[in-house]
Amino acid sequence: DDRRRDRNTNAHGTSLRSCGDVEQNPGPSKLKVVSVNVRSLRSRATELEKLMHDQDLDVVMLQETFLSKADDAQFEGYTVYRRDRAEPKTKKGRLRRGGVATLVKKNLTSEQTYSTDQKSYTERTDVTVYLDKKKKITFVNVYLPPGTATDKFKPDSLPVGDGYVIAGDFNSHAKLWARRDNEDVLGKKLQTWMLKNDMLPMNDPKTPTQHTTRGTLTTPDIVMTS
Repeated sequence: DDRRRDRNTNAHGTSLRSCGDVEQNPGPSKLKVVSVNVRSLRSRATELEKLMHDQDLDVVMLQETFLSKADDAQFEGYTVYRRDRAEPKTKKGRLRRGGVATLVKKNLTSEQTYSTDQKSYTERTDVTVYLDKKKKITFVNVYLPPGTATDKFKPDSLPVGDGYVIAGDFNSHAKLWARRDNEDVLGKKLQTWMLKNDMLPMNDPKTPTQHTTRGTLTTPDIVMTS
């Protein structure tokens, strides 16, 4: 059972990180992409639809969807790729959190190319968008539950190189993407991997992505690419 601090970055308490216009290099094609910790897709659906319409988004990467297989989640004009938790509730009857989903405009050619199995501690789904016959971008959507043991997270399993955008809630902190945060062991492990593989954060390290109801400003969320 993942227990999160309440988020309060807007009226409905979601955390928003924008990748901005992601450009495949080389090539003129651009996609407008955002990554959002939505903390229950069902309760944020109206707000999300407005964001997608107002910003004319091409790709939307969601974490903590709180969806189970029995839940329907459709958005007009978008293909929805999901990686839900297997069981909607814990043995004690508490609602399971987590889950990731990536939404892609239907006018774009896309497919789900990878998804972690239910035994994996890291929740992840990869969606590849084909810009033309030669160009493609793979969006790697990640949720790492809070309190993850260091040995449970294996950053070497993440893809590297051109053509990948990795985004999500890693629940980890390091100066590379969060200058105001106290670094933790998980953050240092991820930071070492990023520097080794030339994966650079697209976040502004001075701008927090999480505003808690207690007034704490932190950045557990990252958008990165090479």
